[in-house]
Amino acid sequence: MQHESIEVRVKHRESDRQRVGHARATQELFPNGSGMTLRFLRALIPPSMTGFVEFRYGPEADCKRAALDDSVFVPVARLEDEWSECWSLLLDLNLKGACVCYGVRPRLRKGGKGEDCGDTTDVLWLDMDHPRELPANVARPSAAVASGRPGHRHLFWFLRRAIPWADAQALMKALAKLCDADNSYGDSQVLRLPGLRNHKPEAGGAFCRVIELRDDRYEPGDIILPIVSGEKVKEGGRSVCDWALVVQLARHRVDAAVIRQVLTLREKPQEELRRGNGQYVDRTMKRALAGAAAQSTQPANMAAADRYEATPAGLFHLRRVKDGAVRVQLTNFTAKITRDLAQDDGAEVQRAFEVEALLNGRPCHFAVPAAQFAGMGWVSERMGAGAIVLPGMGTKDHARAAIQLLSAAVREDRIYSHTGWRKIDDAWVYLHAGGGIGSGGRRPGVDVALPSNLGGFELPDPPSSDELPRALRVSVGTIIDGALGTLVDVFPVSVSARV
Repeated sequence: MQHESIEVRVKHRESDRQRVGHARATQELFPNGSGMTLRFLRALIPPSMTGFVEFRYGPEADCKRAALDDSVFVPVARLEDEWSECWSLLLDLNLKGACVCYGVRPRLRKGGKGEDCGDTTDVLWLDMDHPRELPANVARPSAAVASGRPGHRHLFWFLRRAIPWADAQALMKALAKLCDADNSYGDSQVLRLPGLRNHKPEAGGAFCRVIELRDDRYEPGDIILPIVSGEKVKEGGRSVCDWALVVQLARHRVDAAVIRQVLTLREKPQEELRRGNGQYVDRTMKRALAGAAAQSTQPANMAAADRYEATPAGLFHLRRVKDGAVRVQLTNFTAKITRDLAQDDGAEVQRAFEVEALLNGRPCHFAVPAAQFAGMGWVSERMGAGAIVLPGMGTKDHARAAIQLLSAAVREDRIYSHTGWRKIDDAWVYLHAGGGIGSGGRRPGVDVALPSNLGGFELPDPPSSDELPRALRVSVGTIIDGALGTLVDVFPVSVSARV
């Protein structure tokens, strides 16, 4: 293992007391020491694989882009034998303030680029930067790691067989769209190592830890599940599932090329391709995309009309069964989203939903932060003890989906809470307390709400076409008069100017 640059890159050494405290905290989270981390790595990279496991370290700000000199490579086959020494080194680096990551895919040679990772993979992953639950049509992950910041997780799906990297990347692109995750699926991706601290200020030194690890492995075509009746699909019904999958990915604006790759990984397309029938995929794509385009022109609640309904008694799920449908009550109230509000401070966007609810004939109006909406914990907080989400497996998810799907024509507004230049719809606009000013004057439709200490930062409207020349003459004259006054002070001679 090469680690000559440790002392150069990591400047601050921890005291013995801090070292002991870190070790005790690690022991509390991981009773078997570093055993959980090793177990996770072994599930991710089994000993049957060849190559090296890469551990990359560096300053917190640029760990994921650290130079190759700041990596440790351990042979996959000798990970258990060298783990004790490797863990001691990585723990020591982390104690000194370094960010420590690992390569999700094994390296064929000692390198950290895409060409060093081979052209197949048997694992998919997502980087989730929010606490929301996964959609119902996404399979349960095989493993999950809390990355240190509240609600942030790394999710993994282990596959039963290796698939081409291009197919895996298409699946992860589709998953990222469905789950609103980061686009962190590079061919040489590195992620934070469980068992060590996240030193980013917003993480506060919290541990990155394994929160779920299961033995489940999936067929690639079973990661994203089509939403159909919920019953076991009979032979001959797989075409309906494939059609439904294409439609739901299209609704989430997944590229058609990505949808095609995802569809090709499913069971029936695989069978058809083995038989030499390449038309099945083309035919399914054409019909499903045409259907999705037709449905997108209808009101938003039309797609949900056969699944959920709002009545004076509350929200209901129309669950399909063999002989029809069964009405399952979800809540004793109705609710719909009337406004999607994004608060933009120039660095990040905080989103909230304005909700209009009706409980026992009594209307309620309130706002819910988007990050809290999926958990449904806002129901009793905003509506009181009388508002009930009924018990049952998946009831909360169905209630949340019913509210979103039955909310027609939700208005989306963005409010800016900072001043200065901002590019809006490909045009530069200057933001102030009174709105926005662009090249054509006051920019309509730009809402600005500044903090109270900046409330007075309001600019007048730009002058009209008739007033502009006069304003320029006055401004230029003032500048020249000031300059000439300075010259007179320095050189006491007669100087005059005409504007």
